[in-house]
Amino acid sequence: MTADLTLPLRPSLPPKSGDRIGRYVLTGRILGAGGFGAVYEATHPEVELRVAIKVSEPHLDPGLRQRALREANALARIQHRHVVRVFDAGEAPDGRVYLAMELLAGEPLSDLLERGPVERRRAAVIVTAVGNALDAIHTRGLVHRDVKPGNIFLCRDDDGEVYPKLIDFGIAKDVAAGAPKDLTREGAFIGTPTYSSPEQCNGAADLGPRSDIYALGILAFHLVTGHPPYEGATFTVAHHHVHAPIPSAGDPALDEVLQRVLAKLPEHRPATAGEAGELLAAALLAVPARPSRRRAGVLASVAIAAVLGGGAVVLVGRGSGEAAPLDAPVTEAPAVEGRVDAAREPDAAVDAAVDAAVADAPALDASRSLDAAPKPRPQKRNIDDVESLDSD
Repeated sequence: MTADLTLPLRPSLPPKSGDRIGRYVLTGRILGAGGFGAVYEATHPEVELRVAIKVSEPHLDPGLRQRALREANALARIQHRHVVRVFDAGEAPDGRVYLAMELLAGEPLSDLLERGPVERRRAAVIVTAVGNALDAIHTRGLVHRDVKPGNIFLCRDDDGEVYPKLIDFGIAKDVAAGAPKDLTREGAFIGTPTYSSPEQCNGAADLGPRSDIYALGILAFHLVTGHPPYEGATFTVAHHHVHAPIPSAGDPALDEVLQRVLAKLPEHRPATAGEAGELLAAALLAVPARPSRRRAGVLASVAIAAVLGGGAVVLVGRGSGEAAPLDAPVTEAPAVEGRVDAAREPDAAVDAAVDAAVADAPALDASRSLDAAPKPRPQKRNIDDVESLDSD
């Protein structure tokens, strides 16, 4: 297909296959929709580049159009592995604004969370990557204002490796020095209630980077528990964000970090998203304060043997005892300074007690094991053919 065979975007009508906007030809495939507009698959015919192009509604308010183009220009200067690339932006003759972005293959994090909580090491990778992505946009003077699982995309590269990428900057705000005043009204609510900071719930128009940091803490809680900390009607959720205590995520180490990241006052949160991501990752990678199923099984067997006064004591191997990851392996595990991978370090006190009890046991049946037969790994969902940018 060449540019000579394409038609210009028709005013006030939804784009269709063959329509041309800027230098791009729409294929007609809709990838998603959001508050800003819809996202379509398109091609750059001269270089045969496939892109995702976000097209606003026609007759966009002039102020919103100016802001969208300004923020697109800021995003175009960000080249970060965990931030969606913006290649081009412009305005169609009918007033629609468009952003041409990289076409991603994979699935949104929200789809993964629909299948349950995420394994802790995988969660640590995600919060570290998103924290670094937020640092990159904050450095450019942008605040995302809608960090949530639907706006985090799990991409798959040519080698099959999965890595997170922050997407959908449709309601991002430019807070750089000298930027025009934000057009959001004081008291207007912007964002997703379950992931909104207290100041966001109060309708503050001057949201800063620490509002995104709060959302990163909500994300960490959601990843390990399978649900956000506050749920219900919009008003109820907003009230909880502002006034309610932070619920426990079931792990004292993580709870301690969440008390800081989810502080009600922005100034009490970590200074940067990168710092918050590292603190959360360190807590996620620490061993929860409870014995693993493997050691619990060993202690139970020893106790039974002691009560019965005989019989076989069954030992298990020193495996990690960890469940397999939910999906494909995630790369770029975060490097947390000074961290010891406690998940692979035996508890000396427990092992000593077990060894002593085993030494006194009358017999050892090495042919048996307390380890349950490994559960079959859940079938991988084929996400190679799913390509989208917006989920809501």
